[in-house]
Amino acid sequence: MFASLCLSDEQVHEMRISRFCRWSLLVALLSFALFPAARRQGLQAAFSVPTAEVTAAAFSPDGKWLLTGYKSTAGIPGIAALNLTLWEVSTGKEVRSWCGHDDHVTFVAYLPDGKRAVTVALNREIKLWDMPDCRETKAYKLENVIGFPALSPDGKLLLTYGPTLWDLESGKRVRDLERPWKGLGFAFSPDGKLAVSGGRTDVGEYDSAVWDVASGRQIRRFDSHVGTRMTPFSPDGKRLLGLKNNGLGPAGTMYRMVLIGVEDGKIRPATEEEETHGNTAYFNGSGRYLLTAGIDGKGPMSKRVLTLWELATRKRVWTVENDGAVFALTSDRTLAFTAWGNRKGGESGLT
Repeated sequence: MFASLCLSDEQVHEMRISRFCRWSLLVALLSFALFPAARRQGLQAAFSVPTAEVTAAAFSPDGKWLLTGYKSTAGIPGIAALNLTLWEVSTGKEVRSWCGHDDHVTFVAYLPDGKRAVTVALNREIKLWDMPDCRETKAYKLENVIGFPALSPDGKLLLTYGPTLWDLESGKRVRDLERPWKGLGFAFSPDGKLAVSGGRTDVGEYDSAVWDVASGRQIRRFDSHVGTRMTPFSPDGKRLLGLKNNGLGPAGTMYRMVLIGVEDGKIRPATEEEETHGNTAYFNGSGRYLLTAGIDGKGPMSKRVLTLWELATRKRVWTVENDGAVFALTSDRTLAFTAWGNRKGGESGLT
């Protein structure tokens, strides 16, 4: 399988993915640093491997390696049992695929030194690995790992459902953050001083909260949902991405992508769209652009797309069709990882 896509300031060339077989996966590394001085090839690599659905991914701090986690393929006829793969980014070479857990992988992350990685499975198992050797060095289970945990920027703390902070090395509880919370997705601010989560209220609405990590104190709560697959903090830590209830539409409740001031809680629209279909969104390295994944259009003509937005104008820079989602960014936020599969075969592509 071969795919190429050139993304420049002037044009987006069509990319067409050839027919691929059952259980195949296409992995794409997509640059979205679209500034006047940055003219780069958009699709950096594409691979096809026999596997199941991608559930998590992380780049190494230097951007040389990509670690992906999957729903376990154990029990699928003709497919080897695996749920982790290490890739060399520059060549697209699969370094190793292995079964690191007895259940689906829900979270992967590199530690800041780039020499180790942490993986989390649905059965609450945590494992540490030496990288790029993929050698297991530690394994333990936690009592309440549900949804999408977060690793602190210094690599010392893991934040999980509760919300609860854990010491990554020992697996010991550090502290529970103030007030029980039903959020399933968590994130740390770039400096590691704040944590944020989106969840449901008792009446079924979505809202979010921000905590001071050192004290565990909840310092702000607002009626916008921070999605489980977002990098919600801007690079400077001053803004958050959220989804705000925008009233009832023909298909039910509508949500709009918004920017939230961390200090004052003020909310303003992030894009010109009044309704957002999807909860995947990422700031780029400068904080000037936003990459979102969702559904464009309604009914039988709708399609899944990636869209780049200029935040100053709230306007689209480009939109490309993509059946999958964004799972990870490099540490400088200039390269995004997208993955999608087609279990029935057929064609899929970006335009």
